[in-house]
Amino acid sequence: MSLRWTLLLVLIVGCDRYDLEGEFVGDACEEQGVRSFGPESDSVEGYVDGPAWVDLRCAAETAGLGTTRSDGRAADGVTSVHHGGRQVRWRPRSRLNPQTQYRVHFESPEGTHDWSFTTNGVGSPTDNRLAGVAFAMHASDGRLLDPPGLDDALAPLLAGLHPVIQFRGDPGGPEGSAAAVLGARESDASDAEQDLAARTWAPNARWDDPLFEIGPLRLEWPVAGVPFVVENARVGGGLSPDVAWGAGFSLEGWWDTRPADDLLGDGPGSLCEASEAAGGECTECTDGARSCLRFELVLARATEWDGTLDDNAP
Repeated sequence: MSLRWTLLLVLIVGCDRYDLEGEFVGDACEEQGVRSFGPESDSVEGYVDGPAWVDLRCAAETAGLGTTRSDGRAADGVTSVHHGGRQVRWRPRSRLNPQTQYRVHFESPEGTHDWSFTTNGVGSPTDNRLAGVAFAMHASDGRLLDPPGLDDALAPLLAGLHPVIQFRGDPGGPEGSAAAVLGARESDASDAEQDLAARTWAPNARWDDPLFEIGPLRLEWPVAGVPFVVENARVGGGLSPDVAWGAGFSLEGWWDTRPADDLLGDGPGSLCEASEAAGGECTECTDGARSCLRFELVLARATEWDGTLDDNAP
């Protein structure tokens, strides 16, 4: 049986860029190639609902990305282009199989790149046993898809971001929702105490066994010495069949860069400018200021947290 790739060819004209002063500096791409990709080759960090992606040294004029199972059958998915053509992503239309090997194929006029990954054990039902369980999300272990160009600047923030998700009851509300609390802990350790300087939220989590999602909400926590503000934030992930650990945890939304410009950047507007030079796009926050960047952290692991979040909401 021949391999069948689900490929989307896209046209991205040019490889032009701007410097941090907003000046046009022309084509900076001397040699195309794959800069990085994920999930990592031969890893078990694949997630049943998660992405595969390729980061390129410069924008591709045309590119395709597809995924097949080890038996050669194509996995149905959607391909999209980001960062001005410097990143190509693939997401499954329906869940991948847990503990299954997949092969990814990237193709552009400059060449191809192939690698394999295996999905982790998340994907089988949990029988909806959620009441009282809590999970420590390890953000610094995740993969940052957005914003581009700020990996080094954001490293201190991710190192200080320690979310906790606790379920207060089993699913049974509207559309299978479950009562949940979102808070933070003092360090990355799984047994760290609750960070009482960080507020909590008590939303209902949408539940599609074994996957959940919380949000949208306006997330604001003190992280790395500055307020970490994400508008329209969503937190999600999947739980193991014995609800002892989680995988594919994610945090996405629109990051208000203003509180972090001085500490993580070089002054007002610098984080937006640096990301736009790498293909990002700064957009308006809810107050109209053009200071928000897309934020998307994926494939973070989660471990069981043995504690109870105290409500800490204003």
